[in-house]
Amino acid sequence: MAVPTRLAQSITQQLISPSNLGRLVTAVPKIISIKLTEWVLNSRLQQQLTDGEFQYLEGRTLGIEIKDAKVMLLIGYDSSRLYCYDIICCEQETESQLDAALAIDSLSAIELMQQMVDPDTLFFQRKLSIRGDTELAHRVKNTLDTLPPETIPKIARQLMAIYARTSNQTQES
Repeated sequence: MAVPTRLAQSITQQLISPSNLGRLVTAVPKIISIKLTEWVLNSRLQQQLTDGEFQYLEGRTLGIEIKDAKVMLLIGYDSSRLYCYDIICCEQETESQLDAALAIDSLSAIELMQQMVDPDTLFFQRKLSIRGDTELAHRVKNTLDTLPPETIPKIARQLMAIYARTSNQTQES
C-alpha cells in the first residue's frame, strides 16, 4: 500500500508545486488570471471589505510575491473592492510600480494562511520579507493575520494541507 500512496503524494505534489502553479498562472491569458484573482479576493473577503478593513490600501499598490512560484500579484483597493492590477513573473521590474511588497515562499504562505505560524515569526525567520512602505506592509501583514481560516475555501485548504504534508515529508527524506 505504501507505493501507491507515495506515488499519489508525488503526483499531487508535482501538480500543485509552486513552479508548476507559477507557470500555469502566467500561461493562462492574463485577463482571466486577473479577473479570477479579483473574484476570489472580493468574494472571500466580502465581510472585511464591508467593514472597511482594506481602506488603507486606497490609491496604493501592494505586491504579493510567492518567491518559489516566481509570481507577483499587484493588488489595490478602490470603492470597497480589491483589484488585481497585474500578475507578473518576478523577473520583471516592478519596484517603481509598488508602494510596498510582501515576499514569501509557498510553504510559509500556507502555514500563515492556516494560522500555523504568525507573520512576525516568519518575518524574524526571514521567510517573510517586506519592501517599500514598511508601515503599509505591516498593516497588510497584520490584517492577513486576523483573517479567519475559513476565509480560504475548503478545497484550497485541503490542497494546501496536502502540499504542506508532502513537502515536509520530502524535506525530511
